[in-house]
Amino acid sequence: MNTFKEFLKLSKTRKRKLANNTYLVVRDDGGLGIKLHATEIVIFYNDRIELNSGGYQTVTTKERMNRFTPFAVTQKNFIWYVDGLPFKDGITFYNDGRIEGVGVDPKETLKLIKKVKQYAINYANAFANGEVLKPNNGDCWGCLFHSEGKTVIAKEEHVLNHIEDQYYVPSMLARMFNAGTMCLYVKDVICLIWNKKAIFNNDCVIYPDMVKNQIAKSIEKFCMKELGLAS
Repeated sequence: MNTFKEFLKLSKTRKRKLANNTYLVVRDDGGLGIKLHATEIVIFYNDRIELNSGGYQTVTTKERMNRFTPFAVTQKNFIWYVDGLPFKDGITFYNDGRIEGVGVDPKETLKLIKKVKQYAINYANAFANGEVLKPNNGDCWGCLFHSEGKTVIAKEEHVLNHIEDQYYVPSMLARMFNAGTMCLYVKDVICLIWNKKAIFNNDCVIYPDMVKNQIAKSIEKFCMKELGLAS
C-alpha cells in the first residue's frame, strides 16, 4: 500500500493504525498523512507525495517511508537519498514527474558533518576545561526553550551560528540528558561540576575519557538532529 487511492480507501474505514506508533491521518487540506509519533513523515495528495523526517532521520522513519511510499529511501555516509536524490525535509514528488525541494550537494553535507563532529569534540574539551557553565537565562534561547521536540527559533540557523562561532551552549548538553547518549555516572559528573561540587580532574572524575566521549556524542547527536542530518 503506497498510493493516494489506496490510503484514501483505507481512510474511510476504522483501520487507521498502520504499524507501531504509525497512523493514517486525514488532513484538513485534503491530504492523507502517515504519522509516526508526532510527525507526518509522508503526506499524500491527489497529485503529489511529500516526505518529511521532522528532524528525526532514524532507521524507523526511513523504514516507514520505504514501506508506505513507492520510493527507495537509503543512507550512505550519514546522508539520506530518495531514489538517488539527496533528501531534504519537504522534498515533493509530483505525479507529472516534477520534483521540488531536493537536498544540497552531498559533498557540502559531508563538510557540514565533519564540522559538527569537530564542534562536538571541542565542546567536550571545553567542558573539561571548565568553560561550559551551568545553563541559565543567558543561553541561546533557541537551545534553551523548545516545544514538542523543536526549538522555538529557526533550528538550522542558530545551530550553524554556534558551530561557526565555536559557542558551546550549556543548554545543548542539558537537553540531551534523556536522549540515551549518556550513562548515569556521566550525568552525575556533569551535575556535580555545574553545581561546583567537583572539578574535572583525575581526583574527582574517575573516567575522564568516557565522560568526554559521551558528552561529544551527545552534542553531535543534538546538532545532527537540529540540522536535519542522519545520526
